[in-house]
Amino acid sequence: MGAVDNCLSAIPDQIMTPPETTPKLRDPAPLWPWLRFFLIIYIPIILATAALNAWFSLMGGADPDYFPTDQVGTLVTLAFVSVSFAAVGIFLICMFLTGRITFRMMRNLHQLQSSYAQISPGWAVGWYFIPFANLVMPQRAVGEIWRGAFAEVEGAPPKEPEGAIARWWTFWLLGNILDNIGSRLQGTSILGEQTIVPQEQLMIGLGLSGVASLCAALAAVFMISLFAKLVRAQSQMVNISALS
Repeated sequence: MGAVDNCLSAIPDQIMTPPETTPKLRDPAPLWPWLRFFLIIYIPIILATAALNAWFSLMGGADPDYFPTDQVGTLVTLAFVSVSFAAVGIFLICMFLTGRITFRMMRNLHQLQSSYAQISPGWAVGWYFIPFANLVMPQRAVGEIWRGAFAEVEGAPPKEPEGAIARWWTFWLLGNILDNIGSRLQGTSILGEQTIVPQEQLMIGLGLSGVASLCAALAAVFMISLFAKLVRAQSQMVNISALS
């Protein structure tokens, strides 16, 4: 046994001691230009969709069987259908990229064992799809990402977002609520079935849908500003971790 002990004592401590594992952080910066690009495109697309929807609805009076026969009506219809499909596609791309960036930023904080990261990376994305909870939890997750990232970069306590998250989320919720009310007033049911409504009701519904689109555009503007700051802070956090 003495010979074995002597052999073990001769082994360097670096071999006997397991190496410290460095947290594997992934910079969200490579994904950000893509999300910013599609958010910028989304703004005029959603506004154009609202304008063309109003034009088409006023031509047909919300008649589900309406089909234009004149050249102008046909062009408006084709433009409306094309822009609507584009808006849906761009929105889905923005959702996908937002989910990836959110997951990556929250996962980085969990890798660093940040005390500000209470929501898991999966649920930071998953809460967007849970009814009622998606009214509160997504912005709470973003708040945790904000405080966790700035605590790592600038030290605790982190600086507060000063309304950056509230502006984005308020206009996003307001746009969704007004759009739903506007659609019902225009005669569109939750299942997408269309019925003829009085002209006055149609006008109110179109007006609310227009305001909803404006709110969605403003939410995109505020989101660009907010996520630019989050991604910048996370990039600094990743660089600091790599140097430590």
